[in-house]
Amino acid sequence: MNALDISLVSLPVRAIDRPSLSLPILTSNLKKHGFSVKQRDYNIVFQNEVITEFCLKELYTNVLPILLTTNLNNKSNYEAIKEFYVFLEKTNKKYGFFHIQKIKERMQQRNYKFLSSYEDTQACKAVFSISSKMKTYFKSIVYYISFLEKNEIDEYVRNKYKSIIDEIIRDLPAIVGVSIMEVQRTFSLWFMHKLRERYDGYIVAGGSDISLNKEIYLEENEFIDFLSWAEGEYAMRQLINKIKEGDQDYSDIPALIYRKKEKIQRNEMFEQCEEEWDEADYEGFPMNLYLTPALQLLTSKGCEWSKCQFCMHWNSYGLKFRQKKVYQVIDEMERQSLKYNTNLFIFVDEAISPEYDRELSLEILKRSLNVRWMQMSRLDDGYNTQIFETMYQSGCRAIEWGQESGSQQVLDSMCKGTNVKASQRIYHEAATKGIINKTLMFHNYPTEEVKDLVQSVKLIEKNGKNRFVKPMLTLRHDFVLKLGSPLAQAAFEDKSGEVFAKVWKPASLYNLNAKYISAKNEDKAKKMMIEEYLNDMSEHYRRLNVYLTNNEDIAMDLVLIKEKEDGSILSVDVYQPYGY
Repeated sequence: MNALDISLVSLPVRAIDRPSLSLPILTSNLKKHGFSVKQRDYNIVFQNEVITEFCLKELYTNVLPILLTTNLNNKSNYEAIKEFYVFLEKTNKKYGFFHIQKIKERMQQRNYKFLSSYEDTQACKAVFSISSKMKTYFKSIVYYISFLEKNEIDEYVRNKYKSIIDEIIRDLPAIVGVSIMEVQRTFSLWFMHKLRERYDGYIVAGGSDISLNKEIYLEENEFIDFLSWAEGEYAMRQLINKIKEGDQDYSDIPALIYRKKEKIQRNEMFEQCEEEWDEADYEGFPMNLYLTPALQLLTSKGCEWSKCQFCMHWNSYGLKFRQKKVYQVIDEMERQSLKYNTNLFIFVDEAISPEYDRELSLEILKRSLNVRWMQMSRLDDGYNTQIFETMYQSGCRAIEWGQESGSQQVLDSMCKGTNVKASQRIYHEAATKGIINKTLMFHNYPTEEVKDLVQSVKLIEKNGKNRFVKPMLTLRHDFVLKLGSPLAQAAFEDKSGEVFAKVWKPASLYNLNAKYISAKNEDKAKKMMIEEYLNDMSEHYRRLNVYLTNNEDIAMDLVLIKEKEDGSILSVDVYQPYGY
């Protein structure tokens, strides 16, 4: 008899500044329907224990040198491991691993007074950089666990993973569910394989990487029983009931992939009987270990635009765009603020419309909530000064915009539906009302020419140096052609050679990044331009001592702003617009 319906697990490696939403929302939904659930975020547990003086010293002194030696013939792995090793070497010389541990612990205690010290603030950046580079370690080490055990070499994962499996098995779950993003794939597959050696229940994998790769996970991994792609709440409820009843007919469970005799069956998504919105339930998550108190909120499912040719995120959602009522969102914000003692929130929708932003802001003001929040959005023409003013008054302090390119020709070829001139107006109006604009861009889109990249560089340089925009050193990333996107489908079907000189699929089964040579073939000139741009902008922000956040520490924008507004002296420039 199983004591638990399902145990939900998230494994390394993800950001550690805030908890993710995927498992807490699923947990909330399952509990509401009467199922027994236990969830664990082993990502934060593992990283918290590795970012200590003892483990960092062990990594630098023993583990990474072994990985370097064993990866001499694998250039990409070797370079990534070496980069991590060199970074640890420099960090230890500059700050010491003990100091890195103490800065991490201060953040966990919500004691950010150290931000008044320039050296400590840079050590804070180093903590997040170590976390970001940790993916190389967790991805590589799993291939050498047997070697480490055989040679009795001490190493964190080797010493930890069995106790984690013990902890899961002790709960006697009927199902173990593992949430997987792309960066978690290698470690998660290895862990599930090890789990199967000792666990005879059902193993289910879900998450964004399952939605993108689908059947491949079952074709290549016999230890996985089911895959849940797209939205999993309804499917998981149905699956648990089937397993409890001993019913092996899974054909009526939407977005489920399973084995039927010798074949793999994939059920398509279909309209569910009811629409449910669930608040994140973080019970079981060690909330005191995340480095900021910021929480994520979701106002919608899907993307209202859903036309960008390069995008494949639609794979992760259901059949249509749906949005919560505004009062429901602010109800959740209010309850979460009280329950977890925080006033920092990040809306993680693909985009929020101008009118919805206005209504959200008015509802926050109506309830007199003292919150600080940020969001991601499209540069929709409907934004104006009045909306930005209302947003700022309600606590909005930053917006990440999907600019993608500064060339209208490129934007049109993407079917982005935005206008460069409108973007410039939006940046100016938002900044004059105190909101930090952050831009997400990439270069080398297949239709991009050198003249288009020049327009992108000028757009960012002008707005960046005038404090209208705080880029994440944007534009440094090459465009990635994702299999499953409309653009990739057109690329493999188009034989004209007008856009792509050559396109080929990746060698790896799981790799969704198609390779291509653009017909424009101006890569060398673009590379030189990007290097010059990055050097110039990096030096600009270095002179001003700007704290630039990236994906691994996005919530620090809110922490820095809150500290500044609370009267703390900061050693760095938050890079708010002039006058704020």
